[in-house]
Amino acid sequence: MKKSFLTFTAGLILSGCATGTPSLTPDQKVRAYDMEVFEAGFIPDKKYTLIEEISAVDCSGGGAGSRVTGTKEPALYNLKLKAVGLNADTVVDVWCKKTPIFLSNCWAPMQCKGTAVKWAE
Repeated sequence: MKKSFLTFTAGLILSGCATGTPSLTPDQKVRAYDMEVFEAGFIPDKKYTLIEEISAVDCSGGGAGSRVTGTKEPALYNLKLKAVGLNADTVVDVWCKKTPIFLSNCWAPMQCKGTAVKWAE
C-alpha cells in the first residue's frame, strides 16, 4: 500500500513537469508555428465549427533553465500544438494570464486558453 501511494505521488509530481502537448510530426509542428490565433474580442472573417476548449501553460522563463515563471509566446505555441493535435485550423477566444502556483510546479506559470476550431467548408 505504501509503495502504491509513493508511486502515485511521484507520478503526480512528475506530471506537473509536462506541458501536456501531443506528440506531433515535424510538419504538424510547423503548422502550429504558423497558425494564427484570435485573441478574445477578435472574430475571424471565416465561419467555423467548435472542436473543444483547450488550455496550455509555460514555465520556461527565468533564464538558465529555471522554472520560476512562464511567458506568453511559449504558452501560445503549446496551445497551438494542442490545436493541431485535434486537427483544428485555428484557436479563437484566446486569452493568457499568469496563474497561481498550485496549478503548476513553478512560481508563476503563464496559462493560455481558447477554443480550437475547424474552418467551415
